[in-house]
Amino acid sequence: MKISLNVIPECPIEQIVQVVKHAENLGYQRCWVYDEGLATRDVHIVRLPLRLKQTLWK
Repeated sequence: MKISLNVIPECPIEQIVQVVKHAENLGYQRCWVYDEGLATRDVHIVRLPLRLKQTLWK
C-alpha cells in the first residue's frame, strides 16, 4: 500500500518543504499539492523547491 500526503499550499513554502520531508522520513511515498486557484499558492511555485530538495515530489 502506498501512503500519500495532500498539501494545501497556504503557508510559507519552506514550511511546506519541512512537512513533506518529515512525511518522507515517516515512509510516505507521494505528495499531492492542491491547485485550488486564488486562495493558495500556485502548484508550480511549490513544486520547484520540493524538487530541488529531493523530496517526494518526483
